[in-house]
Amino acid sequence: MKGKIGIILTAVIAFATAASCTMGYDDSASSGSGSDSGSSSGTTPEVTTTATGEITAYNSSAEIDVTSWSNYYSPNTSSRDITSDAPAVDSVSFSSTVYINLSEMSVSSDGSSYKTLTDGGDSVTVITNVTASLSDGVLLINSSACTDNLAFSVSGTASAGSIEIDAYKKSSVKLLLDGASISSGNYPAINVSSKATVYLVLSGTNTVEDGRSYGTGYSEAEGTDYYTSSYSGDTTDLELTANWAKGADTKGTVYTKGPLIISGDGSLSVTEGYKHGIYSKDYIRVLGGTIEVNTTGRNAIQAVNGFVMEDGDITITGTGYNTNNESRGIIVEGSDEDADYAGEGFIIINGGSIDITTVSKAISAKWDITDDAETTDTADDPYPYVLITGGEISIKTKGTPADESTVEYDVLSADGVTESETTKLSPEGIEGKQAVFITGGVITAECTDDVINASRDDSGYEAQIVISGGNIYAYSSANDAIDSNGDLTVSGGVIVAVGLTTVECAFDCDDNTFAVTGGLIAGIGTNNYSEPTSASCTQSTVVLSGDYIGSGGTTFALEDSDGNAVFAFGIPSALSTDSSSAIMIFSSPEIKTGTTYKAVTGVTASGGTTFSGLYTDLPTVSGGTVKASSVATTTSKYVYSLTSSTNGGAQEGSHPNSGPGGR
Repeated sequence: MKGKIGIILTAVIAFATAASCTMGYDDSASSGSGSDSGSSSGTTPEVTTTATGEITAYNSSAEIDVTSWSNYYSPNTSSRDITSDAPAVDSVSFSSTVYINLSEMSVSSDGSSYKTLTDGGDSVTVITNVTASLSDGVLLINSSACTDNLAFSVSGTASAGSIEIDAYKKSSVKLLLDGASISSGNYPAINVSSKATVYLVLSGTNTVEDGRSYGTGYSEAEGTDYYTSSYSGDTTDLELTANWAKGADTKGTVYTKGPLIISGDGSLSVTEGYKHGIYSKDYIRVLGGTIEVNTTGRNAIQAVNGFVMEDGDITITGTGYNTNNESRGIIVEGSDEDADYAGEGFIIINGGSIDITTVSKAISAKWDITDDAETTDTADDPYPYVLITGGEISIKTKGTPADESTVEYDVLSADGVTESETTKLSPEGIEGKQAVFITGGVITAECTDDVINASRDDSGYEAQIVISGGNIYAYSSANDAIDSNGDLTVSGGVIVAVGLTTVECAFDCDDNTFAVTGGLIAGIGTNNYSEPTSASCTQSTVVLSGDYIGSGGTTFALEDSDGNAVFAFGIPSALSTDSSSAIMIFSSPEIKTGTTYKAVTGVTASGGTTFSGLYTDLPTVSGGTVKASSVATTTSKYVYSLTSSTNGGAQEGSHPNSGPGGR
């Protein structure tokens, strides 16, 4: 998808000559074993044929061009393309390397001769215009006067320690973690406090643990940000917190103020219980490496402007139930405070693997004009969408959905400040406030709230979900499987959607357009459903009530006059034996217009290949009970409906809120 998202900006790294730090040192020896390839991987296996040989592909060959704003409702484009803004680390030159030994709290310019730092002692010069000092366990590298790109190689173990790099804001920083272990005390474990572009390269096994705890106000000096009830100074501009500690309230355990690009063939394990595990105040790109984040705090991975994943492995476990700050997975905030970044605030997944278990949202491009706008000018607004073109994604959310409370409660923030707020909990799987586009990949998600959701419906820009490829299993135990507050379009892919909780359903787009023009889909939900829009469908699509599909654990087939299956689906066991109130919506290129089929329940199927119970390679079927013998569509009407239920309009269920946390 390179060149499809936003405006292509070729990054040119300019090397200033003033305040140079060059020592003539060859950095190639310090690159470690990290692999920095940015190539995509993990593409979805395409289904090429069925038993009858008529289906050539379930995936649409047409790409989704999200820069066509007139089609996808966004008026804004960014001045850069963060999918290719910064080159891979191998293509960037670094003039010198600073070696950091955490076990000894020492630094070196050559990797052999080290200078040991004394806590509270004087700073030492590592190379020209680069100094190092140690204070309260924080090892500070100050290279702000050095305009060269610098590399930092970190190894060893630090207890109650951390690293801060204050680099020249227009430079690039290579941060090689090579068997490093950091327990941070009252500070972030790693903090690049300038807007430099950070290349985090992983080699070997690395671990960082945040020593800070939720509900505590951390500041550099007493009274700077927070105060205790015993503080006797001027409190005019301070916030009251019951728990205060000297330290820093920096948002992430691993924090960068500028872009963060992660690569390498090593691993990084992050444990935190304060705010966020990995945080960039700009954007994050993942090109490789194995990343594990365990959080009892707020969000595992968070960025302001964007998250792009090309390769690598990410595992996230979020178990925190702090009210209004329940643990979430990968979050992009979006911001309208910098017009240069208008149209950003998105998430793109092109490859790799992601495994997420959280209390609240798993993946969310969350910017909302009502809740998050800081300016009245809409020309600087973000475009909060999720685009998935490849990779393997597994999601589980565990929180109990709760609507916004009608009254306010005392809510404790991560910084220990208690404020009166309404509360709500929305454990959705994949959320793009404006849009969700899926062209490939394998997605398996079991959620308590909507599995795939696009919810923005204000300012004249309707939400939209467009699926043209990929293999998707979406199961919601308490809400909709796939929910768009605007249009819903399926032109390809293999989709199994299950949403059986009254009044929710498998496919929900209220009374907006639901177009099926391709793909292989099966959706099981309640009879309060969104019916496919006949005038917008170009592939035969069938809607059957529960009486015609059978009970959970049995196999349904649509058969032609010779008894050959043109569609077969193992009804999910989550459907009770009483399926009378259920609705199944299904579509396949195998279902031809002008042909009459039989709906048969309880068939015996042999052979074939399934994805989440849906046969992608059709089986041989026998037996069963014929429930309907005249299922047919025509070229003038691609939707056949055999049910007494009708499109109920808005499929909005009620999720009671019994107070903080909604549990």
